[in-house]
Amino acid sequence: MSLGIGHLQAVVHVAEQGSFTRAADALHITQPALSHRIAEAERLLRVRLFDRTRRTISMTRAGENVVEAARRTLGAHERGMNKVYAAAGESRSAVHVAALPSLAAVVLPSAIRDLASLMPGTHCTVTAADAEKVISLVREGTCDFGLTALDVPHPAVWSAQIHEDRFVALLPPTHHLALETHVAWGDLVRERFIIPPLSSSLHHILLETFNSTRQAPTDTMAGADLASTAGLVAAGLGVAVIPRLTLPLTSFADLAIREIAGPTISRSIFCMGSYDSVLDPASQSLLASVEAILS
Repeated sequence: MSLGIGHLQAVVHVAEQGSFTRAADALHITQPALSHRIAEAERLLRVRLFDRTRRTISMTRAGENVVEAARRTLGAHERGMNKVYAAAGESRSAVHVAALPSLAAVVLPSAIRDLASLMPGTHCTVTAADAEKVISLVREGTCDFGLTALDVPHPAVWSAQIHEDRFVALLPPTHHLALETHVAWGDLVRERFIIPPLSSSLHHILLETFNSTRQAPTDTMAGADLASTAGLVAAGLGVAVIPRLTLPLTSFADLAIREIAGPTISRSIFCMGSYDSVLDPASQSLLASVEAILS
């Protein structure tokens, strides 16, 4: 017996889910069948891929290397099968995009709708992840292209800036600063400031702004995500600044949205892909729709 696609899928799903039970559910097989596939993969590769205890599963160093290679292989296999079907005259286009959660929620749905109208039958998969994970998925070849706000040079990855997303201020509707159309940065930092979590790319942009302006708030509160940040501001517990593209995610809250008088705070949105693959027509069309929506 040789290593097959089923083995690679099993290894990748266990690594991503961190659980044999969840991985088996995702693959629609029983847990004993999944365990058998993992055991076969380890026997065929002659390495242990996972360290298991009663409560935890962790990858070995060899397992990490195998998972990265398996993701690349599965991505190449899917693209290759699409070409086979296309050669036979049957469209089986599939696009896999990795994107920041805000872009996955706000930008991609409209772009996917446009693609469905232009190329009916195209299957789209979206993985929402933080910036570093998006770059990792692109580098591994797991996705066709990625959308992120962090440009990390890598010899295997190309990137292009496709949008500049300016920040706006969020205020409680009755806040005294809401009386103005523009709010000065110096006035904002004198208020209690809702800070994004450390894992968010927005957190690092704000820290850079605090350092570059030498104006930072002394009273802060942590927001778990964009929705909780909006809720805290609406409750009168502080002020916040967020990218304009993310405003739809805060529409449930009663907020005053104001421009920032200075400095200009923004994040660059990048598209990136692997030099090892070429975007197929479906991926190119989806990316073109994304750029049109952002323009």
